[in-house]
Amino acid sequence: ISHSTFESGEVLPALTRGSRQRVTFAFDNILPSGDYGLVLAVEIVNGQDRRYLDFVENALVFRVTSARASLAVVLPPVAIEVEPAMECTDV
Repeated sequence: ISHSTFESGEVLPALTRGSRQRVTFAFDNILPSGDYGLVLAVEIVNGQDRRYLDFVENALVFRVTSARASLAVVLPPVAIEVEPAMECTDV
């Protein structure tokens, strides 16, 4: 699962040396039970080119637990509808 301020069209203000900025992402947990790591990257995107300024692998390691068993890689919200089907006469 990946997301960035670039993908959502956010443009962060420029920083001066020594200044700080906090960027917060909030999302529904759609991960099944397991161990995961969060990767942080600071980059400049110019068209198709990406220039990484910083990259922190496993900045946070966490575990998702659930009593519900799942074989899925992610568990996105899904709307399910059940309705009567036309009777099939071909067998």
